[in-house]
Amino acid sequence: MGKNLLLLLTVSVIPDIPDEKLKATSWHRRAIRVFDIRDLTHAVPDRPGPEVGITINTDGGSSVPVFSEDYVQAGEIFEADQLVDLIRGRVDPQSWEDEKNSINLVLGSIVAVNRKEVLDEAAVLLEECRGRRMKGVEIVTRFLSLPGKDLAAIIGSDPKRGSQQEIGEKLVREILAFAEKDPKAVLSVSTFSQLHKQRASMQIGRNVPYVRDVDVEVAQQTTTSDPVTGQLLEGVFLDFQVEIDPDSDDVTLNLRPTMARLRKMSLCRIGGDAGRDKEESGGEKGGQEHGGSSRIMLPELDLQKIRTTVTLRTNSSAMVVVPAEAGEETDRDLVMLVTVRITGAAGK
Repeated sequence: MGKNLLLLLTVSVIPDIPDEKLKATSWHRRAIRVFDIRDLTHAVPDRPGPEVGITINTDGGSSVPVFSEDYVQAGEIFEADQLVDLIRGRVDPQSWEDEKNSINLVLGSIVAVNRKEVLDEAAVLLEECRGRRMKGVEIVTRFLSLPGKDLAAIIGSDPKRGSQQEIGEKLVREILAFAEKDPKAVLSVSTFSQLHKQRASMQIGRNVPYVRDVDVEVAQQTTTSDPVTGQLLEGVFLDFQVEIDPDSDDVTLNLRPTMARLRKMSLCRIGGDAGRDKEESGGEKGGQEHGGSSRIMLPELDLQKIRTTVTLRTNSSAMVVVPAEAGEETDRDLVMLVTVRITGAAGK
């Protein structure tokens, strides 16, 4: 029994194979792999914010804030042919000259035939492209209302209108520590993420409906008036576009935030004996009045818009200051603190 086993082991030794036969069997070391590249070739949609203000429709319908319909496709987009050429040029270029190997586009995917180690390198290269394209940032935005004198004392200078500067972590902590002691200081704090070259927006507020006009109809010596409604946006509206430098990881932010505050909603009578009525203020809704007059609502909206571009290093902050206008009821300045942090490859 032992001899037979020894004989079996001796016979099972693989003999030498000539080179020409070894080349013939190289096909068995090949593999076929399908790479789904739709996440690299399909674009990331932009989502710009609305233009905030008192909007009025001319078609007689309700007035609503309109978001931009021009959804330009953002993000770093790779063409499918570009990815095929990239693999051919950077992953063992000579191997693709073998007629037994191939790489083709099929229904949005790359179908490649080559040695397993070559296909593994191609997979790594595609992941590098994903990391480059899907790299994102986390943006923390704080809107503060601070007395101008106190802010100047903290930063050591009197800020000019629309001034912006990169500030260190120590100064950020000092500003936030001062704001925590003032109940009127913190207006809003928001955190959201977006991708490289993407434009995104966020709304923190409310829609305020109001009666902006009346539709008067006269029929059979009877006058009726139907209210024509509108609405305005109140709150904080963020609209950012980011671009990340692949070499230095600097982040360039195109900032378009807006703060809208409803100061007062006034009531005004129109028609009939409205000329003898004084302007009223309050929360009443418009409608039909005696004497053929109706009431409409006149909103007074404070808008503070910031339009600027800043370049920051990851984990750093920028401060944008909008000083209070002369003659305003308050001497508080509007301060926007923006902190960015690169988050690496974001989720698909």
